[in-house]
Amino acid sequence: MSQTDGKDLIDDDDESSGLDELLTELATKLMGVGVNDAQPATDEALARLRAFFEVSHVFLRRNDLERRVSILVGEEPSREFIPDPDPLYEVPFDSDPVFAASEHMKETMIVYPEESDELDKRLEAASGQPQVTVASVPLIRGDDTVGALGLVHYGMRRWSTREIRCLTAIATLFAQLWGRLEAEEATDRPDRRGPRWSAGLAARGRHRQHEGDQRRPGFRGRQPVHSQRR
Repeated sequence: MSQTDGKDLIDDDDESSGLDELLTELATKLMGVGVNDAQPATDEALARLRAFFEVSHVFLRRNDLERRVSILVGEEPSREFIPDPDPLYEVPFDSDPVFAASEHMKETMIVYPEESDELDKRLEAASGQPQVTVASVPLIRGDDTVGALGLVHYGMRRWSTREIRCLTAIATLFAQLWGRLEAEEATDRPDRRGPRWSAGLAARGRHRQHEGDQRRPGFRGRQPVHSQRR
């Protein structure tokens, strides 16, 4: 687990201008997004990142600074089967060193396979993949780290300086979007507590999880957590 100080990044002298085009595309896509279309716009942006960087999974997490938890608000692709409870949905910062570092991180953090036993176990429980490379880019607004944009590759993947620079700019776009959405909600519903747009993204993820469960052979509906204990 390391901050991106340059020593773990590969040379990017031969990279094309595709990164600049990607940044412009996503900036245009997210610029006019409001509360009502935040969900599809987020899904499209995450799917575009996954395709461009050819990674296995992309996620977006929000930091609840009062409760000190990290909350999953978007992921592409949606996992075919999500355990109940989902070990990735809401994670306390003090649950393992990686999430603890993400609470206040100001630079991109890259976790390589077998560097964090706790994260490896959590991701294996959630996805069935035991070894992954995770690049986690902070969403920063003011002095606060309000979330993280993450790209997961099953196995080893090296990142270049230019790629990390592009992802940092994209994370800034998401942080700015969240700020606009919160301002929009504060104007429309000044008495409401908590961001509705974020809750909507999370609820949509749980809905897709339920739809996936219903497609599985032998599905009999949700079972209480306590009934699964032996």
